[in-house]
Amino acid sequence: MEQQESKVKIYSVACACAVTTGFSFMAAKTSLVYATPLEALFSRFFLAVIFAGVLGALGVVKFRYKGKPVKKLFWPAVLYSVGFFGLQFVGLMYATSVEAGILYAVMPAFTMIIAEVFLKERSNWIQRFCMIISLVSVVVLFLYCNGSLDQMNPVGFFLLLFSSLSMAANNVLLRWIRGVFSPAEVSLASCAMGLGVYTILLFASGLVQGSLSRTAALFINPSFLLAALYLGIGCTMLTTLMNAYMMAHLEAIKTSAFSNLGTLITICAGSLLLQEPLTWVHILCAGVIIAGVLGTNFFQKPQTGPVLPGEGEKAK
Repeated sequence: MEQQESKVKIYSVACACAVTTGFSFMAAKTSLVYATPLEALFSRFFLAVIFAGVLGALGVVKFRYKGKPVKKLFWPAVLYSVGFFGLQFVGLMYATSVEAGILYAVMPAFTMIIAEVFLKERSNWIQRFCMIISLVSVVVLFLYCNGSLDQMNPVGFFLLLFSSLSMAANNVLLRWIRGVFSPAEVSLASCAMGLGVYTILLFASGLVQGSLSRTAALFINPSFLLAALYLGIGCTMLTTLMNAYMMAHLEAIKTSAFSNLGTLITICAGSLLLQEPLTWVHILCAGVIIAGVLGTNFFQKPQTGPVLPGEGEKAK
């Protein structure tokens, strides 16, 4: 019974993460009406770190890095805040958000390959088939709604492809440090890295262009502030926290499978809140995506890979 309750908790967190991520597109779209992409990135990580500080001060979460191998957090933090967000930001200068969505859907496949090579997480043929049909459904859904990739800029293509690869590598690295750091500690490190990098870039850009006062004024704009709070607290700190929690309890391939549910939520949100059309193709692809995620998570064989660093240890 206790094990069953634990599984319910883990998968509830995974679904909550997918839902939160699914609504991020509308928040990002709103924030970019008032701010540049660099200002939006700075704002989300700034608010995420502030929120983490409040949680720590209230004792809701604890950040205990003393005596731990903090250097192990460097690459997951870089891959998440700079690799994933940074490459995606630059890639979107040369590609559309639709093309970015299609290439992001490749991330679970990257995760599965990296996890098999480095973590020895062996997936069976049913899991691989479910992952493939889920991935194909996401691609079909985007292509049906928005056209093809025929005119895609190769620079944008490779930047966005490496952005997805960075997220996949981050997911796998989180499995290596589970048991050593708590999800909260991983989350704070990733957000702090993002804040540091984008603060430097923003100040450098502001000094050159003289736009620092305009950036500060954004925080008194109610519409921008609301969107930035959702992106910073919900879509950055909380989703990083949830993702780290999932990676501590689920195989990398299972966690990455839920990313396609985020795509599904985005489509549904567009239909219900933005009055975008919902056709039988949307419904069919949605059903296949859900089936693929369920199949990836419930048709498995016992893992035979090596014990990971920190396995069995409790995060202090």
